[in-house]
Amino acid sequence: MSFSALLAKANGLFVDEEYDDALELYNEAALLPEATPEVYAKRSMCHAKLENWEDVLNDCDKYLEKVPDDTKVLLRKGNALYTLKRFEEAKGTFSSGAKLDAKTFGLWVKKCEAEIKLTESGGKSVAVTTSSAEPKKTSSSGEVAQKPTHSSVFKHEWYQNADYVIVSILAKGFSQEQIVHEFTEDMASVTINIDSDQHWALDLVLCENILPQESTITVTKSKIELKLKKNQPCRWEALEKSDTKSSVTSRPWADTSKVNKHTYPTSSKKPKNWDELDREAAKIDEEEKPSGDAALNKLFQDIYSKADEETRRAMNKSFVESGGTVLSTNWKEVGSKKVEGAPPKGMEKKYYEK
Repeated sequence: MSFSALLAKANGLFVDEEYDDALELYNEAALLPEATPEVYAKRSMCHAKLENWEDVLNDCDKYLEKVPDDTKVLLRKGNALYTLKRFEEAKGTFSSGAKLDAKTFGLWVKKCEAEIKLTESGGKSVAVTTSSAEPKKTSSSGEVAQKPTHSSVFKHEWYQNADYVIVSILAKGFSQEQIVHEFTEDMASVTINIDSDQHWALDLVLCENILPQESTITVTKSKIELKLKKNQPCRWEALEKSDTKSSVTSRPWADTSKVNKHTYPTSSKKPKNWDELDREAAKIDEEEKPSGDAALNKLFQDIYSKADEETRRAMNKSFVESGGTVLSTNWKEVGSKKVEGAPPKGMEKKYYEK
């Protein structure tokens, strides 16, 4: 099989999260005479998913000998060094990258400096991993790997609309206090403080620019959701920048000629049928739509829930004092006097004797 065919097949297995099988094909492709440096960049990604950090470093070095200014591979090398707690070397790598991309690499330089100071002061440093893949059962040398840590298994998926990119990190049971995040124009960084000795980080070098001040993070019981405001309405072709220098150009959101508008990129093996989900949601809404008195009560509930404090006081006072026959939202009108009952037309108000 030719080099290009092996590389394409390995890339397909990598996308399908079949990392062990992909690694075998990358190894085979790297041995061919016509092999290009690209195979080392791709294989380093596979090693990162399998947490073979020393192998990540070897492949990154081989690739960077030929393509020294590739920021994506520089970042991957720095992450591997950081995970191995080789903070001085990691700082050097990130500092080299900062000459090409100050915003992205500057954050990592600061992290390394903080870890170096912590180590010098006698504190315990912690490794941070950006891998979201399941750890490998055996290492590249055939030895049994250590039991995976909690930070090794968080996955993430994403989708988009015209204005936002939404990234969901499938991490359960964390509080807002355990999450640290930072948004820049071209990067989104999230760190989960699992405990005093264990942290997990996801650092995304984004495909397009965002508006950091209008981007938010939400922590729920089942996930952590990043809502990234796009710099302009367009369709992102990927979440992160490509490994190659030739970046993919995003298209205006209205241009849907080549994209199924309900098919969103995701790291999940089972793609979601968004059209079907929309139909099911509409059906549920229709079935649950109230009618008659229930619809009227829901209307009043909606008004009350969205009202300010003064309007709520007016509604409560008028309803109670009128015996449930008057509902006013004007506090100036009902606040200074007792609200008399107003029975429906054709009916007479009567008072029960005590």
